[in-house]
Amino acid sequence: MTTDVGSSNLPPVHGVPGVLPDHQIVELLVKGELLESGTWQQAGVRECSYLARLGRRCEIVDEPAPGSGTASRRVVKMLSSGAVVELPPGQTALLYFEERFRLPANVVALTVPRGLLFSSALVPAVSYVDPGYMGEFYLPVTNVSGKTIELPFHLELARVFFIELRGTVASPFNESKSERLAQEIRSIPSRPPKTAAELAAMTEGELESDATSGSGSSVEILELLRRSSERTHAEVVRTRKSLVASLIAAFLLAIGWPILFAALGSEQWRDRLGAVGLSPLVVLLLGVVLTPIVSDFIARRRSRGQ
Repeated sequence: MTTDVGSSNLPPVHGVPGVLPDHQIVELLVKGELLESGTWQQAGVRECSYLARLGRRCEIVDEPAPGSGTASRRVVKMLSSGAVVELPPGQTALLYFEERFRLPANVVALTVPRGLLFSSALVPAVSYVDPGYMGEFYLPVTNVSGKTIELPFHLELARVFFIELRGTVASPFNESKSERLAQEIRSIPSRPPKTAAELAAMTEGELESDATSGSGSSVEILELLRRSSERTHAEVVRTRKSLVASLIAAFLLAIGWPILFAALGSEQWRDRLGAVGLSPLVVLLLGVVLTPIVSDFIARRRSRGQ
């Protein structure tokens, strides 16, 4: 990405389109073209590219707390020899190159991040530098890993390929063109997904409020569905146990009622029941009615205990 912009009126180079090889890159660098004198090094020239290094300026994109209503800001850090940039998980940095561009009007540069960044779970941007551009350039990098990454001063960040065009562009880069392009995309603050422990501590009312207000995420909806599924399963289990208990009670009653009826019909039991004002038929009917009710109550208590 370009910054501190300017435009050059350098004469066109060789006139042969294509990617510049190493000897032509060196030839132009010595002439003060492609990169500003004093910012590049001979060791950075490769077969058909140049290795751009992390320079002295770095901007950390500081995102505000969710819901704070404040815009993101950039924290500038100045580096020196031996210093490192610490990039925490989820944070983005604008890494300025040590080299400053000075492109002729018939050369465009492509910046391709090194595989080293990707292997460290860093997501850099692939970009380009317009013909005629003069000034600083930065590489946006986001840390998507779960650990803090250290980027040392003068780390080789990207390969720069210089491509000579078939001719000189009619309108080289200038600052007014850059100002007409959108530089930022609108973002809406949001909250990170809740952890399993946080979800478990929330009431269903809180979960429903977050899920319907749009301030939460899909995890609240999933937690509501999980709880509903658990309740449905528990109700099915309770119904099955109640049915089994009722069937067992009915079976025992079918087997035992003749014996009970004969016992209640004896003279000794009639005298005892008569003393409390009950007849054998009333006791039998109470047993038929209460047995499944008691069995269902016991089954419900057992299912709640589990």
